Amino acid sequence: MIKRLVLLLLLFSLAFAEFKLEGVDVVINDIQKDGSARVTEHIKIFVVGTYEQEKYKAGLGNNDLSSWAELTSLGEVKMHISSTNVDILGFSLRPQTLNRCDPFLDLCHGELILSYIAKPYFNKTTGESITGTGLFSVDNYKPRTTRYLLNPAALNFRTAQRASVTNSSAIPEISNDIIILDKNIYLTVDFPSNTVILDVSQAPENIELTTPTASVSELRWTNTILGQFVLSFEVEENLDKEVVEFFSAVPRKMKQVLESEQGMGTLAIIVILIASYAYLKSMEKKR
Repeated sequence: MIKRLVLLLLLFSLAFAEFKLEGVDVVINDIQKDGSARVTEHIKIFVVGTYEQEKYKAGLGNNDLSSWAELTSLGEVKMHISSTNVDILGFSLRPQTLNRCDPFLDLCHGELILSYIAKPYFNKTTGESITGTGLFSVDNYKPRTTRYLLNPAALNFRTAQRASVTNSSAIPEISNDIIILDKNIYLTVDFPSNTVILDVSQAPENIELTTPTASVSELRWTNTILGQFVLSFEVEENLDKEVVEFFSAVPRKMKQVLESEQGMGTLAIIVILIASYAYLKSMEKKR
C-alpha cells in the first residue's frame, strides 16, 4: 500500500512535465600546469510519456547541444562551464539510450554525457594566458610547484539575484559571485596527486576540512550556496618527472629553433664550430 502511494505521488509530481531534470553531475579532473582541465557532465533526465520517449529516441543521433535544449525545454541542458571565460576544445555530446523504464508510470531515464577540455584564453602574441579566463589561474612560484586558484566566473551554474541598492524598485541584477547548487546539482573537483589544499571558503557539508591539508583527493558540492567562492591548492611534481619532461622537451625546442627565421644561421654556426674543432684536433695530432 505504501509503495503504491509513493508511486502515485511520483506520478503526480511528473504529470505536468514531458521532460524533467533528474540531476546534473559536473566533474573537473586531469588538471594541467597551464590551468586547463577536462570536464565531464552527466545530465540525467526523466522522460515521461510514450510520445516524449519516441522524440528522445529520434534524437539519439544528434550531438548538437542546442537541439537537445530545445527538445527538452530544460534550462540545465547546457554546458556548466562558461565559454565566455573559458576556451572550450574537443567538445563531444553522447546521448545515452533510455533505460530503467517503468511501464506503470510510462517513465524512462535518459542521459546526456558532455565531455570537453577547458583551457584559458591565450594571448596570440605573447603566448601568455589572459587574466580572468580559464577554470584555474596558475602561479609557478617555485620549482616543481604550481599553485592553482579556481575562477568562479568560469562556472555556469544558477546564480543569485540581488536588488539594486540605489533603487529598490529596479529589476534585480545577476550576481555572478553567488553560485547556487540545487539538491540535484553536483560539482566535483578531482585533484592531481601530490595536491595540498590551501584554502576553501566553503567545504562540502559532508566533510570537515582544516587547511592546509594533503589528505583529500576530491571535493564534491551539492545543495548549497557558494558566495564569493575560493578554492586554492598547490601541486608539487616529483623530481624524476621534471627530469623526464626536460629531456623530452629538448628535441621539440631544437625543432622550434631550426624552423625559426634564425634557425639556418644558428645551424650554420654550429656546423662551423664543430668543423673548426675537428680541424684543430687533427692539426694537433699531426704536430
